[in-house]
Amino acid sequence: MVLRSKVGITGSSGLLGGHVVSYFLSKKCKVFASSRNRPKIKHKNFFWKKLDLSKKILHEKLDRAYKDITCLIHIGAYVPKSQNTTKQNKLNKINVDASLSLAKWSKKNKIHFIYISGSIIYKHDKKNNENALILKNSENIYINSKIRCEKKILKLFKKNKNVLTILRPSSIYGTGMNKDKLIPKLIKSIKKNKNIIIFNNQKTYVNFIHAKDVASAIFLSFKLKKTGIFNIGSVNCNNFLSLAKILIKILKSKSKISLKIKKKVKSLKSLDVKINKAKATLKWSPLVTISKGLKMTVRDRWI
Repeated sequence: MVLRSKVGITGSSGLLGGHVVSYFLSKKCKVFASSRNRPKIKHKNFFWKKLDLSKKILHEKLDRAYKDITCLIHIGAYVPKSQNTTKQNKLNKINVDASLSLAKWSKKNKIHFIYISGSIIYKHDKKNNENALILKNSENIYINSKIRCEKKILKLFKKNKNVLTILRPSSIYGTGMNKDKLIPKLIKSIKKNKNIIIFNNQKTYVNFIHAKDVASAIFLSFKLKKTGIFNIGSVNCNNFLSLAKILIKILKSKSKISLKIKKKVKSLKSLDVKINKAKATLKWSPLVTISKGLKMTVRDRWI
C-alpha cells in the first residue's frame, strides 16, 4: 500500500476529529493525531500524541509530534457548556492562543494550515457567502473566541495566503456528539418511546451537516492544495419536527409528537450558507442526507 502523505490533526478525540481521522486513514494517509484523551481508533497508520491546548505549546514539542507532515488540520477547541465568564481565560488559552501557536508553527515550517472555524462567526445576510462580514463581537463567549482567533490567523497569513485554508461548517452532527445536544437527546427519548414536544417549530430550521461531509471537504482541500475560505453546509435546512419524524421511523418508536407555541422565543440561528465556492473549487458536495446521517448516528459509526 502506497501512503498518500502524512498529516497532523488536532482534536482527534472529538466529534469532527474522529470522523476526519477515519476519513484520512481510509484514503491511505498516515495520520499523526493529538488530543487530551486518546481516541478509540486502532490502525497501523494512526499515531497519537497527548497535546493539552490549555498549556503553553512549544514549537519543539510540535516538531516531535508532527514530524515530516505536509498539512496540519486544526480542529481542537474548547466549547463550554455554559456562558460562565470564569471560562473566559480557558477559552482564550485554547481557542485563541493555542490556535495561533499552531498557525505560527505551520507558517514557519511552510506547512499547509487548515483551520476549522464555523459559520457562527459572521452576520448572516441574504448572500451568506464566504465574504460575509465577520461579527465584531457576540454575547456568546465561545463564538467570541472563534471570531478573535480567525481574525488573528487571517492577519498572520496576510502575506502567505497560499498556505492557509479556513473551512466554516454549519451545524455539525454525527457520532461523538455531546449528549446534551439536541439530536442525542431526541434519540434517547425516542428510544424510550417518550412523547416529544416541539415549541415554535417554524423557528427551528437549522442547516445540519454530517461530520463525514465536513471530513470529505477537509480532505479535498488537502489533496488539491486549495487555499482560501470555504463555507461547508447542506443544501437544505431541517426543522426539529423533521428530525423527530425521521428518528421515530429509524428507531421504530411509538413516540408521538406535539407542536406547541411559546411566546417570546427567538428563532434559532439557521447557519444556512451558500456553498457554491466549495462546489466549484473543491469539487465538493454534501453526500450524506439527513436520513442517512441520523441512521449512522443512531448506529454510532464513524463512517
